[in-house]
Amino acid sequence: PKVPNPGNGFNENVLNKGRLWSGFFTYDHLMNHILTNWRVSNCGGVARGLAPWVEGGDPDTGNSGFVTIPVNGLAPEVQLISKGMQFDWPTVGGEDFVNESIFFAASGNDDLYSMQYQSNWEDADGSWTNRKVGTGTRTIMGPARAGAWWHLDFRPGKCEVRDGWKFPQRLCDKDDRKLAS
Repeated sequence: PKVPNPGNGFNENVLNKGRLWSGFFTYDHLMNHILTNWRVSNCGGVARGLAPWVEGGDPDTGNSGFVTIPVNGLAPEVQLISKGMQFDWPTVGGEDFVNESIFFAASGNDDLYSMQYQSNWEDADGSWTNRKVGTGTRTIMGPARAGAWWHLDFRPGKCEVRDGWKFPQRLCDKDDRKLAS
């Protein structure tokens, strides 16, 4: 569903433009975000009217996604942390939504900046990435393009890459690691 009476400014109307929308757009640098107990609904490709989710829909050609991180700044040691997220799976297109290209994106990645390699997110309970939910495992996400930098553990099952996202991320178990700059 579209946002009713959003106003007349660009940012107010962007939620109604399937290719430009972003459910959450982080600040670009020197900012920390704590996200708790969100309920996410009506954000998938069907709700946005995008192809290939909707036959004949607008092509998903933009850099925007449900989560869009500007990567043209300086990333702090722990940029984002989340827990207690709930997805209304039927309205976002099912549990595979967290693996689709529109789930995670970046903007400002035309030139090289540190955040393309060092931006990061801690999923404190697995609810954001739908990874190991209910196991007590905390997940650290970092850009896959950083190579081994975010590959925190080489044992089988400890890390994965979500390379279908517009801004691919490596997701690894945090275990007892402490992160700092």
